[in-house]
Amino acid sequence: MAPLASRLGHALAVLMLLPWPAAASEVISRPHVLHDELGPGAVFEGIRLRGAVELEPVDLDGVGVAGLSALAWDPDEGLLYALSDRGRIFHLRPHIEDGMLKAVDGLRGFHLRNANGRYIPRYLADAEGMVALQADNGVRGDTRLIISFEQTPRLMVFKPDGHWAAGYALPTALKLVDNYSHPNRALEAVTVGPGGGPVTGPERPFWNEAGEGVRLYDLKGHYWRYPLSSDTDASLVAMEYRPGQGLLTLERSFVSPFHPLRIRLRRAGFPGPADGTTLAVEEVALLDSHRGWNIDNFEGLTHHRDGRWFMVSDDNERGLQKTLLVYFELSSRPDTAPP
Repeated sequence: MAPLASRLGHALAVLMLLPWPAAASEVISRPHVLHDELGPGAVFEGIRLRGAVELEPVDLDGVGVAGLSALAWDPDEGLLYALSDRGRIFHLRPHIEDGMLKAVDGLRGFHLRNANGRYIPRYLADAEGMVALQADNGVRGDTRLIISFEQTPRLMVFKPDGHWAAGYALPTALKLVDNYSHPNRALEAVTVGPGGGPVTGPERPFWNEAGEGVRLYDLKGHYWRYPLSSDTDASLVAMEYRPGQGLLTLERSFVSPFHPLRIRLRRAGFPGPADGTTLAVEEVALLDSHRGWNIDNFEGLTHHRDGRWFMVSDDNERGLQKTLLVYFELSSRPDTAPP
């Protein structure tokens, strides 16, 4: 056995090579210039820009901040939850000063766990959509997060610390992965609909319904059709319903490095009941990487307060991409039934 001093030295050397965890409430962001000419406070099409930051790839509780695919704001706790497509949840606290996003604190990181308390294995952990329940009732500690999954389509409920709380039975059409255009384009988005229950849908139309719109299902198997934009490879990546304001959606289109990355914010009236109706959709804003926008693969969206929202990009855990958190305001309130 090596001398104690030698063994301690070796252990210290190994520790120095490991990712250094972020301290509690440590700022984990740096400012990001979202547009070459439009600064914070500028109005572009239907939005007002209220700041953007890049999140650093630090560790929170040994869990790396990367691959963020969804957001949920918790007013009762004053926390922003960020979901990774590797089955991880992060607790963040944004710094808002004079209505502008200035920085983000990283607080905690958790793995999603199954009903037995074990980490969800990687092949089942492709989490893509998230919405908070009981987060604005004035009661602390009772928030629950509905999370949707790709690859093996599921809709499950978790506590903010990643522990499993419940599961939903999906309509038959959503259970069958062969219905989707690809297993990696399954249940990308989820929200709470007009009836108070979950509404979820895939990234693209079912394989045999190209051009007919994305089906947004309630849990009874009824659906609305959401028409995607005409962009090549347009995909629905996030949505959130607000009572009296309709549905705000986030679409992404990316073909190759030689084509523009396009991020669209759109809104729709969201009537009930779900009866196969095609939603009337209008454009809010189009962010185009070939038109001065320094954007990335935005996939997550959540309402903050009043007409203000956050959206986040998924860096796919690649060094050339960035995790961007953007704060914006709808410059005019969405109508329930846009023209």
